[in-house]
Amino acid sequence: MTDLERAYHALTAKSADYGRYWDYYSGNHPLRYSTERLERLFNDIHTRFVQNWC
Repeated sequence: MTDLERAYHALTAKSADYGRYWDYYSGNHPLRYSTERLERLFNDIHTRFVQNWC
């Protein structure tokens, strides 16, 4: 296996993780609520409140 093939396989193996990281950076991540009551109240609201502290 050449160095180029090895690098390609290493990067493609990490692509799912990198995609998830970019989604979080872009604000596209699942919303988490501190209590079940808040989740029930805000689950049907389609407005997104996202704060990225990265």
